[in-house]
Amino acid sequence: MIKRDSYILGIILGILIPVIIYAMFTGIVILAEEQFSRYTFQRSPVIEMFSIAGNLIIMRYFFVNLKHDKTGRGILMTTFILIIAFFAFYKDMINGA
Repeated sequence: MIKRDSYILGIILGILIPVIIYAMFTGIVILAEEQFSRYTFQRSPVIEMFSIAGNLIIMRYFFVNLKHDKTGRGILMTTFILIIAFFAFYKDMINGA
């Protein structure tokens, strides 16, 4: 299935990879809160941005190594949509309000 070249596979991977990375980072933060109960961690937009940036690795793999342009474009399109949603959600924080 990974070797297939399709837009649908790219969109699915473009959504799935950030969700997996976000879950891993969140799990690490929860474990750290349990270990060090004196400290409290807040939800950070940095974790969300790193999750979206994880698409770059898989996108490069499909574009360069496998030469699957359709799958890479699906991942790229999903990444752009996620970045736009990220900045729309955090626009007040970016503007300093």
